[in-house]
Amino acid sequence: MNQFDHRKLAENRELERILKELQTDFSEDRLNEFTNALILRGLSGGELLVPMLVREDVPTPGDVQAPEETEDAARCQVAYQSLTGDGEDEWIPAFTSEEEADKGERAELTQIGILDFLDFFTNLEEGLTGIVFNPWGNQLLMPRDIVESILDAVEDFMNSIDDLDLSDEDLRELGIDFSDLDDEEDFSDVTADGAVDLVLGDITELSADCIVNAANNTLMDGGGVNGAIHQAAGPELDEACRSLRGCGTGKAKITDGFRLPAKKIIHTVGPIYSGSEEDAKLLADCYWNSLDLAAENDLHSIVFPCISTGIFGYPKDAAARIAVETTVDWMDSRVTDYPMKIVFCVHEEDDYDRYEAILDEILGDAE
Repeated sequence: MNQFDHRKLAENRELERILKELQTDFSEDRLNEFTNALILRGLSGGELLVPMLVREDVPTPGDVQAPEETEDAARCQVAYQSLTGDGEDEWIPAFTSEEEADKGERAELTQIGILDFLDFFTNLEEGLTGIVFNPWGNQLLMPRDIVESILDAVEDFMNSIDDLDLSDEDLRELGIDFSDLDDEEDFSDVTADGAVDLVLGDITELSADCIVNAANNTLMDGGGVNGAIHQAAGPELDEACRSLRGCGTGKAKITDGFRLPAKKIIHTVGPIYSGSEEDAKLLADCYWNSLDLAAENDLHSIVFPCISTGIFGYPKDAAARIAVETTVDWMDSRVTDYPMKIVFCVHEEDDYDRYEAILDEILGDAE
C-alpha cells in the first residue's frame, strides 16, 4: 500500500476550493486564480499525486507508456498512465489528494512536486494534450500551452528574485517558502559536535554521508526499505552486496551508495521478533555497530530507517525507544572526539509522532 505525506497534500485545499468554484463559474479570472495558486503551491514545495512509476525497469501493458531510454544510463525510466478524451485527446491525470484519487479507478500513484511534474510533462511527447486535475471530481483540463506558460512564468520569477532583495519573511508573506523547495534534505555538512534529527520521507532521496539499510542476512534485494534502497541504488549494489557474502544479525557492513544521493550505504540485519531479551540486544547492536562503522569510515552524517518493524515484526514503540536510546548513548560516548549527525527517517505519520515523543522525552531529560 502506498504511503503518502498527507501533510503536504492537505495544503492543496485552496486548489480544491478553486476547482470546485470553477465548475459553476468558469471564467478567465477564476482560471487565473487557479493558475496563480498552483504556481504559489509549486514555489512552496507543493506536491500532487500522479499515476506514474519511477523504476529501473517498468512494464508497459495496455495504456501505460514509457519514454525511450536516455543516453544517461543512471536515470530511471518513468512510466505514466494517461486518460483518453474526445477524439485523439490524451491527458495525464493529477490528483490534489488521495481522497480525490479514490473517487474513480485507482492506479499506482507517485507523490511528486508540482513544478517537477509540470516540467516532466512538458518533456513528454507532443501527442499528449495536457493535464487533467482531479478527473473523477471537480476536474480541470489544462492544455499543454498553459502548462508551458506556467513554467515560463516560474522561470522568469526565479531569474528576477535576486534583484527583488526580499527577505525570507517577505517571501512567506507572499505565500512563498523556499525552505520546502529542496526535494533532497542534505545532512552531509555537519559542523556541530553532534545532533539528532527526525524527518518524514523517503530515505532513498536523502543526501548524507551514509544511509542505513534494514537488510536481510543475505544482503540481497528484498522487500520494504531494503527493496527500495536496492531499486534506487541500481544493479551495482546487488553486485557489491554479493561480494560481502552475507551479514550476521546485529552486525553491519558497508558499500558505496552508487545511484543514491548518499555517499555510502551501511547494511545491518535486525532481529526477527520473538519476544526474547536477546531481540532487544540485537536491535541495539544494529544501531551501535552501524554508527561505529560510519565512524571507522570517516562518515559524519547517518540516516536510519525503522529497523525490524516491518516483516520482522518488532513492536514499533519498543523498537523506536531502542533506536533513540542507543544512538543517543553512542553520541554521548563519542561526541567529544567525533561529531556525528544522526537522522531518523520514517515513512508513516504515526512513526513520526512516536519518534518525536521519545526524542522529546530522552533529549529533554538530558538537558
